[in-house]
This record gives sequence, structure tokens and C-alpha cells, in this order.
Amino acid sequence: MLGKGSRHAELCHEGEFIGGDWDIRTDLSGWLKGDVRQFNAQVIPLYLTAHPGKSKVTAGLAGGMLFTICKRLLVGAIVLCPNGEGAYWAGEVSGDYYYAGGEVLPHRRKVRWLPVVIDRAEMSEGLRHSTGAIGTTADIGEHADEIEKFIAGKAAPTLISTDKLVEDPTVFALEEQLQDFLVANWASTELGRNYPTSCHCDGSHCRGHDFCGRSCLSLISRRRFLLSTPTPW
Repeated sequence: MLGKGSRHAELCHEGEFIGGDWDIRTDLSGWLKGDVRQFNAQVIPLYLTAHPGKSKVTAGLAGGMLFTICKRLLVGAIVLCPNGEGAYWAGEVSGDYYYAGGEVLPHRRKVRWLPVVIDRAEMSEGLRHSTGAIGTTADIGEHADEIEKFIAGKAAPTLISTDKLVEDPTVFALEEQLQDFLVANWASTELGRNYPTSCHCDGSHCRGHDFCGRSCLSLISRRRFLLSTPTPW
């Protein structure tokens, strides 16, 4: 929405707009009253004329993205746009479609840029994947909570581990929370009757919270088994 490779990022930011092109040189205002199929019926022939050799499928995809910019984005919607420097600007759509003939990205929407820059490295893996999707537009609504935290200045902390044995610090942290939870509720489980949390072995097999009965049962090593067991809480 800021040009191929974010080439028009600065212009869009200064002019407070986002837009699309696809070499469609006509005002689309009269074609936005219907749905995307009706819109594409008008746009696809123009696209194929401007891009000989391209398929109708490609033309349809381009028309769908252009329709998203021109109509699907409602006033008040939040957009994330790459600034070309490894980060994203967040903006709020503030106006309806308008045509700026003779200018770059002529199919435009006014945007009120928010005072926040989101570093791609600070995004969750899911949000990075979604924002890296091929195409001019992508729906990232499933990450709304994370985006709202960025906008509010409350980015989720990045977990780092210096232990080479820890492959994913986030997963490891969740495992520790799981262990604490199960230890606190162990007496309520069916397994708790056979494997009390107090150890009666000589200590050579147990570390931290191990569960002993006839033999030691490590909570972490048997995590998946424990999760598949119905619990009464």
C-alpha cells in the first residue's frame, strides 16, 4: 500500500495516505457500490490490457487487493505498513476512497498515522509470518490483541535464554508454568493417588518436583501423558 518495496513510504507518510496502482488509470468511485465480483468484472479487462501476458487469475487477485484498499477497509480500521527499514508504521484509515489522477498510487485512502513504529524483530512469530505474506494486502485481524499492545506501548517482552539446551525460551517458560500448576493441583488428579509429590527414593533419580511411587515419574519428561489425562478441575 506504500508502493513496491515501500518505494513511496516517505511520500505516503508525509501525505497521510495509503494507495494502490496496478496501472488502472481511471476513477473507481462508480465501481465500488457492488461486491468484489462486480468490481473485478470492470477491473480485470483494464488490468489485462495494461499487463499483456498476465493471466485472469493474476488479474483477479490484483483486483481483489485493489478492492480491499478502496472499499473493504472501513474508516477507523488500523493498518500496518512497512516503512522500508525493517519496521512498520501503524495508521488509522480516516477517509473514503478518492482518486489522485496523474500521481503515484492514485487509488487512495486518507490515513492518520499513529505515533508508533513497530520493529519487525519485536513481533511474535505469528505476526511476522502474517505481515510477510506475499501480496499488497493481508488480513492480520487475528493478531489484533498484539497490535493493540504495540499501539498502546505495551509490547510483549521477548524471552531470552542463555542455556543452549533450551530450544524455545517461550515454550520453556510455559512448561515451567505448567509444572507449577500441576504441582499445585496434583492431589486432585487420579494420578496423584498413585504418585504423590513427596519422594521416597534415595534422591538419586529426582530433581525438583518429581512424582514418586513404585518408581520416579518426572513431570517434564511425561508432560504429554499428563496433559492427555482428564482432570477434575
